[in-house]
Amino acid sequence: LHIDRTRPSIVYTHSPCDINQDHRILGEATAVACRPKPGHPVHELYFYEVPSSTEWSPPGMLPPFTPQKFINITQYLDVKEKVLQEAYGTELRETTHPRSISGVYALNSWRGSSSGFEVAEAFMVGRIRG
Repeated sequence: LHIDRTRPSIVYTHSPCDINQDHRILGEATAVACRPKPGHPVHELYFYEVPSSTEWSPPGMLPPFTPQKFINITQYLDVKEKVLQEAYGTELRETTHPRSISGVYALNSWRGSSSGFEVAEAFMVGRIRG
């Protein structure tokens, strides 16, 4: 198991609220792999949102994405845009789409304004062990 080899203390994964089945299944499988068993290295588990996947679920179909943790990413905006273009170039869409550079920035701006930052990433807390 990768967790046994790398022994991470924090894990970030897809939200179980995504309309994308693959994202949901990966999030669920990660939660299972990170169960709080004695001696397990993972102490924190967070779920992230994916533009045009998390918010496109019809009302009542899946639980809503309700973030409780916000991370200020103001100083990383240039790096984030570069990584999105390099790693997810074929996944990016035109400007009016939520998965465009401007759409991602709008989401980060909204998450920032709702948490006291200029821009932020939002996460649902899956688990925090003390």
